[in-house]
Amino acid sequence: MAYLVFFLATVAACLLWTAAFTAAAARVKKFGWLPRIIALGIPLLAWVPWLSITAWLAFVRSSPNNWFGPTVAAFLSTLIGGLLIATSGRSLRTSMPVVHWPIPWLAIGFGGALLAAWMAMAALESDLERWASDLRAEVNGMVASVVPPPAPPDANAASLYREAIWLSKTAFRIDREEYMRTMGDNPLPVASDEVGLLLNRQAPLIDLIRRGTEREECRFNRDSSRPKVSMLVQEPAEMMNLARLLLLSARRRAVYGHPAEAIADVARLIRMGEHVARDPLGVSCFAGMMFDGWALSTLAEVLPKVTHADQLNAIDPLHLSQASEMLSAAKSALLFDEALYLNNAADIADKRIGWSKLYDQTLTRSSGRETLFGLLWVDPFYRNFVLRGDVDDFRRRCRRDIQRMSALFHWDHRDPDARRRDLAASSTLDGAGLYSQLFMPAFSKLNGAGWRCEARRNVAGVLLAATRYRLATGALPESLEALVPEYLPYAPVDVFAQDHAVLKLVSTDSEWTVYSIGDNGRDDGGPRPESEPVDGKDDIGLSLNR
Repeated sequence: MAYLVFFLATVAACLLWTAAFTAAAARVKKFGWLPRIIALGIPLLAWVPWLSITAWLAFVRSSPNNWFGPTVAAFLSTLIGGLLIATSGRSLRTSMPVVHWPIPWLAIGFGGALLAAWMAMAALESDLERWASDLRAEVNGMVASVVPPPAPPDANAASLYREAIWLSKTAFRIDREEYMRTMGDNPLPVASDEVGLLLNRQAPLIDLIRRGTEREECRFNRDSSRPKVSMLVQEPAEMMNLARLLLLSARRRAVYGHPAEAIADVARLIRMGEHVARDPLGVSCFAGMMFDGWALSTLAEVLPKVTHADQLNAIDPLHLSQASEMLSAAKSALLFDEALYLNNAADIADKRIGWSKLYDQTLTRSSGRETLFGLLWVDPFYRNFVLRGDVDDFRRRCRRDIQRMSALFHWDHRDPDARRRDLAASSTLDGAGLYSQLFMPAFSKLNGAGWRCEARRNVAGVLLAATRYRLATGALPESLEALVPEYLPYAPVDVFAQDHAVLKLVSTDSEWTVYSIGDNGRDDGGPRPESEPVDGKDDIGLSLNR
């Protein structure tokens, strides 16, 4: 009802404006054309910004909540009504000549119409505040369902990680140039003297990181009752530097003939990834899977250097095969991120943050261009007319993705083709609201990353079993079936393949490679050197050097 009152009052204000200036034009002998232009031009120009933004929402962003139809109707009502008033004002056959139209009463009517429009907006704002309060209550329930209970201080790794983060910024700070030389995209050889000097200098910090990975739990204490977007850039990014140090240590130990110590550091890095992923945030889950991938790639480098089975004791093969822990973390992260963004919507609703600033900052980071949302007057329009519809659309899409992930979580119900269709559907945002277009892409990426993590762990488990086979027989197996049942309980299944097909094996004179066909469901001949799909080829695998 408030929306109808707003539009009717706004159109009435425009028509009363036109009538008042038309009457004024009839009383002016000189420059009478100017009030006539003002009479019809100003109301029409007032609708232009609203026409622009609603057309942008409807035809550029394809938002279902665009209000283009009502805005066009109001614009046409203003145009047609204004033309009729202007024509009537110039006609001599009217019952009351235009020069006799009561300008003061028309002005009072104009003010009354504006007051009615303002009261309608006030009613919308009041209703929006109540909606924001209900939304926060929903958010609190969602957060409570996924946030783990506090961990005992002596079992919580977070305190040691935070100490290590602080030390990495102070006493053990690495300048950017040295960091890029030793741990950047094109680092020095791990056996170089500079890398050795760096690790010697960082030894106390690395020992602190190792102590953290030995603890069972990890809880970064934060106020989860008010989830905020700022949570997305805290510990996960800072933990990355700690993980790189541990990774460098593992590789250095392997090069200098200490495979047992290197594998112990690999196991610690796997544990660090699990610690980070238990923090129910999407970015934490991504970081944990990244650490896991680093660890498994390093494990593949170290395994050919193993000479005794005892050197593998630091890696639990059963735990390594249980990648479902990462999928479980991904489900929790999806639900927490939904709660986080819903709380963000509640902050927009009660004006704690501005939508225009949030949207432009996000879009500028991703595309490098500004939008209509840089104008602050868009905030009340979005808040009162679009936000709730956008949130309903966002909530529907989130619940659909989480339900789909849950349905495909258990092995008996896994259908790679169905999962591919679901991921494609969730990645398509045609007709989605602005809120969904802004935040939903991360959801489908996290879903896919979870399954790639599971595939990579399954491959690593096979490499571990093949190494034990090599130590017992003197050579790597010629087929994966040769590992069953002594080294593997069953043939290693590819989570991306239909009909429980096993992982692929490619054996050459120089490498022994096991891989999954990846999410495209197609055998592309083996993994690429890059970790992400290239040219549509997304096989996931690891190799042992012969």
